[in-house]
Amino acid sequence: MENDEIVSKLGSLLENLDIKSSVDVKSSVDIKSSVDEATDSETANSLECPICLQYPNYPIELDNCKHVFCFLCIKGVCLRISRCPICRAEIPRDIAFAGITENQLLNGTGTKEVSKQSTDAYWYYEGYRGWWEYDSVTGSKIEQAFQSGEHKLNVYLFGYNYTINLDKMQQCREDSTNRVRKILRNEVQMDSDKKGVAGIFSTKNSDK
Repeated sequence: MENDEIVSKLGSLLENLDIKSSVDVKSSVDIKSSVDEATDSETANSLECPICLQYPNYPIELDNCKHVFCFLCIKGVCLRISRCPICRAEIPRDIAFAGITENQLLNGTGTKEVSKQSTDAYWYYEGYRGWWEYDSVTGSKIEQAFQSGEHKLNVYLFGYNYTINLDKMQQCREDSTNRVRKILRNEVQMDSDKKGVAGIFSTKNSDK
């Protein structure tokens, strides 16, 4: 799904939080069972995050209502309004502002996914006292643009559009030009200075 489509869908969900949704969302029990059994692409593709309509990337279950989303998708919602876009149950704002650890993801998935990305390098963005690794999908997009000699590209993260400037090695949120972070390309995976992946603390670095 293209970035504009995801932004549009997220906006529609947020605008209609006062209307009872008719979206049929699988229960957490069903999704946990399906994730465990998803050994082939046909089964995996049957699971969808209700926001991006893709297979859940870093799936997280909300404690209050048990709905399941991609962590990056629900973090984008929580940055705007701390309610589930499906049932309006409250979402702990810590999801957006304090982050989570990889142990809070369903089925133990999370930073393990990074090893699956097909890329020649790892991409990071600057955080407080360390670096966050981009999720595997975004990291692969940035590396592809880098290898193609592109100067800029747009990516969708946490409910916002960002411009990645490969000449200046910076990430800038499009609706706020003062929100600029350095980015970094490494041919080997970072260890000591890596906080985690896209707001998900690795277990050994969860105290940073």
